[in-house]
Amino acid sequence: MDVLPTTVLLIEDDPITATCIQESLMSNKNLFCVVWVMSLHAAEDYLSNNLADIILLDLNLPDVKGIAGLKKILALAPTAQILVLSDSGDNELIYKALECGAQDYIIKGYIDTHWLPRILSYIIQQLFLEKSLHELENALFDQQERAQITLNSIGDGVLTTNLSGKIMYLNRVAETMTGWSLQEALGLPLGNVFSVIDAGSRQAPPNPVRCALKANTTVKLPNNCLLVRRDGVETPIEDSIAPIRNRTGAISGAVIVFHDVSEARALAIKIMHMAQHDALTGLANRSLLSERLTRALGLAKRTNKKIGLLFLDVDNFKSINDAHGHAVGDELLKVVARRLESVVRVTDTVCRQGGDEFVILLTQIEHSEDAGQVATKVITVCAEAEQGGGKEAESAVTMSIGISIFPDDGKSVDALLQHADRAMYHAKMCGRNNYQFYNNSIDLPSASTSVQHHANTRS
Repeated sequence: MDVLPTTVLLIEDDPITATCIQESLMSNKNLFCVVWVMSLHAAEDYLSNNLADIILLDLNLPDVKGIAGLKKILALAPTAQILVLSDSGDNELIYKALECGAQDYIIKGYIDTHWLPRILSYIIQQLFLEKSLHELENALFDQQERAQITLNSIGDGVLTTNLSGKIMYLNRVAETMTGWSLQEALGLPLGNVFSVIDAGSRQAPPNPVRCALKANTTVKLPNNCLLVRRDGVETPIEDSIAPIRNRTGAISGAVIVFHDVSEARALAIKIMHMAQHDALTGLANRSLLSERLTRALGLAKRTNKKIGLLFLDVDNFKSINDAHGHAVGDELLKVVARRLESVVRVTDTVCRQGGDEFVILLTQIEHSEDAGQVATKVITVCAEAEQGGGKEAESAVTMSIGISIFPDDGKSVDALLQHADRAMYHAKMCGRNNYQFYNNSIDLPSASTSVQHHANTRS
């Protein structure tokens, strides 16, 4: 029998993002049927006459923005699995969406033909498992032997308790994941066998069985929970807890279905890292720099400290590329990145701004001269020659560096970046291979054109 494709309703006003998502799912056209609308109003019209299995919802639509749009979709399609589409950095909005009922999120700009179909297929599998669980609950009482065979065959752990929360059943996956055999666990309190903690607070969440029985409905553990196996090994899990009813309809216990989400969480971490780091050097990118600089500004204002921002440019990088090729140029940028990291503290941030430009964020410094000392170290360490990448081009380079200081040269992210950039170009004008502090008369000729003469100059 042919399996009908899963209907995916895409609510996205950006044609580029929409096209990217559609193309990502085209290779799986037998699995997905994608319906694209550009506004929440159009989505409402569609859902009034049609069903959708999965909804991909942009939280910044032209007619409705943020959580309000999500709440409308939840009301219109209560059985659909909803994934919100968000830009990198919208973490607060994403968390609110997940709290309101969204199942997951996807970062725009990191959608490809491999991961998106896998994520949606995973959701389809979850829907199937939840449906299977419901069917198993109905058949448990008069088809116990068949149910046990089925439960031992599925990939999720299944655990049941009685009304007092004592263990009544574990399938084989549950035995493996908890470290307890059914024989050993039978009759023990749930917490002894199914030991769960929050990954952040390291505290146990409220008893999930009590929550399900009290609410008389299916519930889930909070996000970011870890199952602590009998031997202490911790595994990130997702689960579903539901009441079990007997033949008369009375609640007789609860069933917990859970599975290992290590791979999914590792993928989420990888995607987040890709969204915040430069692919070539592994350094922070502009987005992450802006985020950290914003946090650093808030902390500096509270503690009355200074911040140093160094804008760096590799001198004559175009000539290196032209003479030795882009592959050598890329290797050189990697060498420079590692050298920059070697001269800063772990609390500082080194960012590749783009091309051959880098930025160093120095947090919580006492004096402006501290930034000058770091700039001197950068110039010194970058001047060291070595052979790199099997090429003949030496990796010794000179750097032009501009420095801006908070609060002297600006009190915002944009102001500090712009002023450090201008100071860097002034260093270029002063003969390269030096650093310059920003000042209001930066366009006037500097009295120094070298590191040795300029190390402590500041107006």
